[in-house]
Amino acid sequence: MKKRKAVGVSASAGFTKTLQEVEIDSKVRIIDSPGVILSKEDEVTLVLRNQINPTAVKDPISPIERMLNLVNKDDLC
Repeated sequence: MKKRKAVGVSASAGFTKTLQEVEIDSKVRIIDSPGVILSKEDEVTLVLRNQINPTAVKDPISPIERMLNLVNKDDLC
């Protein structure tokens, strides 16, 4: 929309640390803010939704097991 780099972005959860405003024109501004997780979902679900950083997970095996249960075994082979 801005047609040039305006803010840093990443697919990793937790990348945006502060509120960032980008002025598109005199009447339009876009705000990029850190994600707020208002969810009662378990930690595994939050990792799979990329809402929390996988390196912050206490038990990394649980998300991997859930992913393997969601994927077709033939597709993995």
